[in-house]
Amino acid sequence: AFTAVDQCEIKCKEAFEVNGLGSGFVAQAANKVNARMFYISSDYVFDGRKQSPYTEEDEPNPQSTYGMSKWLGEKLVQKFTNGTIIRTSWLFGHDGKNFVKTMLDLAEKNKEIKVVNDQIGSPTYVNDLAETIIELLNKKSGIYHVTNSGSCSWYEFARTIFKEAGFSPGLVHPIMTEEYGALAPRPPYSILAHDALIRENVKVPRPWNEALQEFIRKEKSND
Repeated sequence: AFTAVDQCEIKCKEAFEVNGLGSGFVAQAANKVNARMFYISSDYVFDGRKQSPYTEEDEPNPQSTYGMSKWLGEKLVQKFTNGTIIRTSWLFGHDGKNFVKTMLDLAEKNKEIKVVNDQIGSPTYVNDLAETIIELLNKKSGIYHVTNSGSCSWYEFARTIFKEAGFSPGLVHPIMTEEYGALAPRPPYSILAHDALIRENVKVPRPWNEALQEFIRKEKSND
């Protein structure tokens, strides 16, 4: 996947080729060999204007190139195979770059930082996402929303990261999305409901702050 959201606005063609067409080619190949396909999609397929959690039945309305390219991927996966689409959000894990690691780096430097406070979503620990995907291997195909439970703003998330890692949350200051000035529009509200997981008797992932505590504990033990 091409997940650099702002870069997708600059490299539109690449975003659609990778997230859309590329996923379609994988779906075609999966279909040929009768393999089960899992496509990881995003909360960015929604416009963020709803004021209650998005269900799997809600109609996507992406506002960014990234969101549109992921939605195209969903459509192609559904067209070529009985693949399973997993929409998730605000991912953090031990490999690669992510928001939590960035915040921990900034906390170590004892810097004051500004973080947007008007985008609400559900942080999701990659380990918990993976465990849920394993459970879904034996469930029926379809669209599933998989995130950790609960929600927060990026500002609240950043303050919690600082606090859990033993730094002063007072170093984090709230700003509005407009002040931050990102290239791609972000959904202001992108909490995903877990209706399909509940229907299939799959355990909904634990609260995000519990997952964050475990993540930070593991990161510290790896240092």
